[in-house]
Amino acid sequence: MTYIAYSMAFTLTFWIRILEPMAGEELYVKTLNYAMGVNYGLREASTCISVLIAVDRCLCVVFPLRANTLMSTRTMGILLATIVIGMQLAFVTTPVKRYVFAVYDNTTGGTRWAVAPSAAWQKSEVLLILDDWNVESRV
Repeated sequence: MTYIAYSMAFTLTFWIRILEPMAGEELYVKTLNYAMGVNYGLREASTCISVLIAVDRCLCVVFPLRANTLMSTRTMGILLATIVIGMQLAFVTTPVKRYVFAVYDNTTGGTRWAVAPSAAWQKSEVLLILDDWNVESRV
C-alpha cells in the first residue's frame, strides 16, 4: 500500500506538468530523478515480501506440524523489517547519481530541464562501478 501511495506522487506531478507546464516540468523532472530511489526500494520490498509469504505458505504445507516453530510471528516481523530497510538502503545512491539543472533554450526563449551524472558520482571510483549511465564509455 505504501508503494502505491508513494507512486501516486509521480502521477500527481505528471498531471501538474500537463496542467501547468512551466512550473510542472521542474517538479516532474526533479521528482522523477530524486525520489525514484525510494520508489525502486518499495517496489523491490514488495516483491521480496511476496516471496517471503510464498515461502511461509510452502513451509506450512510441507511441514504442517513444525511450521509454527520455523516461522514464528517474531521471525516474520524481523524478516519483513529487514527486507524493507535493506531494499531502501540498496537504492540509497539513486538520488546522488543524477543532477537536474535548468537549460535556457534560445529557440523557444524558455527554460527546459536536463539531467546529467552528478559531479559526486563521477568523482567516486566506488560509485562508478555501480554506474549504468554510460556503459559504452567503459567498454
